[in-house]
Amino acid sequence: MWLLTHFGEPEPWTKEEVQVFLAKVRIELKDLYIHAYNPAHRVWARKPTLDELEAKEATFKAEPSP
Repeated sequence: MWLLTHFGEPEPWTKEEVQVFLAKVRIELKDLYIHAYNPAHRVWARKPTLDELEAKEATFKAEPSP
């Protein structure tokens, strides 16, 4: 059982202690007053094609410098 090995260091938990812990976790997960969420940011991008790069370069060359 993973919990017995992971949480068992440095002093191992007994199987009963793990079961009690998991029962408490299940109760907390069912609690509707806990709003556990994290804000997330998403960014979409793609590499420009050669045609797009050449067109952009042409516009920079065509613009007069100040």
